[in-house]
Amino acid sequence: MKEDNTQQRILAVERFNNGEMDNTLEEELGKKRERVEPLEQRRFDIAFSMQNRIKEVIIHMVRNVAATTGHKKLALSGGLFLNCDINRELIQN
Repeated sequence: MKEDNTQQRILAVERFNNGEMDNTLEEELGKKRERVEPLEQRRFDIAFSMQNRIKEVIIHMVRNVAATTGHKKLALSGGLFLNCDINRELIQN
């Protein structure tokens, strides 16, 4: 059975957000880009993949809450729900 290191990844992201670069995250994504370094396609791909996965998770969670509660009108707040792509998907479905 594959070991679940979700908690380790969450902590790594928290450290990254606090300005610290954890080795686990660095091993996964590469070294932090300095401001003067040019942007690379790989970084765009990482950002796209992360945004896409976040969208998938949010859509799944909202659909699950709607199905579980039977409510079609939900109040959603927070920064993720300001995302136009997520809102478009929620409205269309």
